[in-house]
Amino acid sequence: MMSEKLVIAMPMMLALAVVLVGCGSSGVSDPLDGTQWVLSSVNGGSPLEGVEVTLAFDDGQASGYTGCNSYSAAYAVEGEGGLAFSEIAITERGCLEPEGIMEQEAQYINAVRAATGFRLSDEELEISTARGEVLIYSAVGD
Repeated sequence: MMSEKLVIAMPMMLALAVVLVGCGSSGVSDPLDGTQWVLSSVNGGSPLEGVEVTLAFDDGQASGYTGCNSYSAAYAVEGEGGLAFSEIAITERGCLEPEGIMEQEAQYINAVRAATGFRLSDEELEISTARGEVLIYSAVGD
């Protein structure tokens, strides 16, 4: 009798396990994972000449270089095209050249902090904020 109940219960337990495993993940794949980018446009303008601003995504962590300081943060892809960064950690080096570098860095970091969405193509990443700011990146070749 006990073995009959076990035989009947096993398929039900297996089905429940499959459902629970499926519920454990958000079901949203992360198309940003493993990608690397160089900033090509900030709100329609070009970054300062000779300053390379980067952003890379790896296993839930984002990191990059502002042209003066390194930064990192956890990130999450939310739904279709949603993006959020956790508190950004940034080094505190001051740079005097080129002129305007620290202002550009502040504008850039503030936009990343405020990110709400992204659009992705093979060669371009666009990150947008609720305030209407747009950061456009070009893919870094392998």
